[in-house]
Amino acid sequence: MKNTVFILFLIFTTHIYADDGVDFGVMVGLSTPNEQINNVYNRDFLPYVQSVSNGLNDTLWARMLRDGAELGYHVGVRIKFPLKSWFKVQGSIAFHKFRLSEINVMSENEIISDRILLARLFTTQNIIPITAGADLYYINSTFFDAYISGELAYNQFSFTTDVAIAEESIITLPVQSTGNYNSLGYTIGAGFDFNLAVLKLNLDVRYNVISLLRSIDGFNSKNFLAVSTAVYF
Repeated sequence: MKNTVFILFLIFTTHIYADDGVDFGVMVGLSTPNEQINNVYNRDFLPYVQSVSNGLNDTLWARMLRDGAELGYHVGVRIKFPLKSWFKVQGSIAFHKFRLSEINVMSENEIISDRILLARLFTTQNIIPITAGADLYYINSTFFDAYISGELAYNQFSFTTDVAIAEESIITLPVQSTGNYNSLGYTIGAGFDFNLAVLKLNLDVRYNVISLLRSIDGFNSKNFLAVSTAVYF
């Protein structure tokens, strides 16, 4: 945790004292495990393309966000240093949370039909990738940029038992942790920027490979797709 705080402080202070052209971004988005990517993004959405005004909020985008957030989400920061107009080196740190299973804690009433749900616990995997890499811009214009990206990632991850902060809440808080583990991985991706007067709006998609080598016996690597929206200053 101390290392994470130090890296965040270093990124922020670097941006303050850097020359013009350096971009500092805050990002948020969905993190979808590799075995669930097809279920979230490639299903037949036609039955769900409905009007938001019907009260169900069951449009394509609403369903994608709801199901995606149930599987995983993330928040983070990224900083980019331009070396050429078409080439930037960059680094980031983010926090990704994935729900693994749900545990319902029930009352011990002998009458089964009267059992009461006391709490909903979740086992989750938490991943903090600290990355360094580069973006190659194949479109670089005044109002619109597009790029491909590659990074190496040092991943810190843990498994926790969480409790929902509200009934049916996607957001949970950890109540017990297994401790931290580390692995070396990489990411590949692409994205684009909309250049406004004082900031940039960004959409970014990256596929994250958690472990280049099996560092823990019995650990199955969780690769995932991260879809982010960000604001760069």
